[in-house]
Amino acid sequence: MEILRVDGVVLPTPTNMEYKEADLQWDGYRDAAGVIHKTTVRWGVRSIKVKWERHLTNEELNAIRTATAHKEYMTVNYYSDTEGVNGTMTAYTGDFDFQLVRATSANDARWSNVSLDFIEQ
Repeated sequence: MEILRVDGVVLPTPTNMEYKEADLQWDGYRDAAGVIHKTTVRWGVRSIKVKWERHLTNEELNAIRTATAHKEYMTVNYYSDTEGVNGTMTAYTGDFDFQLVRATSANDARWSNVSLDFIEQ
């Protein structure tokens, strides 16, 4: 099943997708009575941390990199608890982490602990 697409490109099926909705705070302070005062600039900003815990091939790793690298923003279609496979957001990416597990040649490597964050614009 296709559960993750970036700008129309289907990415390998992730092992894990962690969803988060957060409110963005601009600044905050405590007054003399100890009461906190804050300014919320946006509510419900979505982010998805995607992990591939199985070993990925060079082709799979490059598909992820090609779909996400050097782009300020991208359209992300993802599996949603409320929208099924039709969840959509315009997002940017956080860190793209991966680890080499095995390489028998330049064209035959396996990668693990691959992860990437998508943060709503």
